[in-house]
Amino acid sequence: WRFERLRALLLEGSLGFAFWLAACLLAACTAAAVFSLPQGVRYAAFLAGAAAFLYGTYRFYLKPLSALEPFGILRAAGERHPSVREYLRPAWELLRSGAGPNVSSELAEEHIRRTERRLTGLPGIPVFPLRAPKGSFKRLSVVAAVWGLGLPWLKDGASLHRVLAPWKDIHPGYAKVTL
Repeated sequence: WRFERLRALLLEGSLGFAFWLAACLLAACTAAAVFSLPQGVRYAAFLAGAAAFLYGTYRFYLKPLSALEPFGILRAAGERHPSVREYLRPAWELLRSGAGPNVSSELAEEHIRRTERRLTGLPGIPVFPLRAPKGSFKRLSVVAAVWGLGLPWLKDGASLHRVLAPWKDIHPGYAKVTL
């Protein structure tokens, strides 16, 4: 279940991060193209973009990994299969630390056997299927459509270069040829 959960979290994170990155980059490029931002403001936009990139990495990749701890996986599996919800956590604790001083070993073994029987009775479908979260393709389609509509204004790539490399002072329509 851990690998299934990791795979599902990485898919969700990748789609969310792609949306986040594309939206931030589109906003910065549009501002650079429309307002012809001075170099100092482009430096600030670049630093804000770097901070947004780091935040997106944390938000969409690192933070969801906390759901990989055993009780988080068991809780999510219990939500998916309510018939075993009450059995999973106690069985996990009994397997990891054994029966406590107030619990007989026969009772603990019987609980583990019942849990295993219930688990074998579950359908063979993955607990954490690999599918995109609701609305993710819609959000990505909106960003792609807006990028497509904005391409005529961003076609020469100058605003993209001005945002991603503010230390290079590129002026649209200005070229100096040296022979």
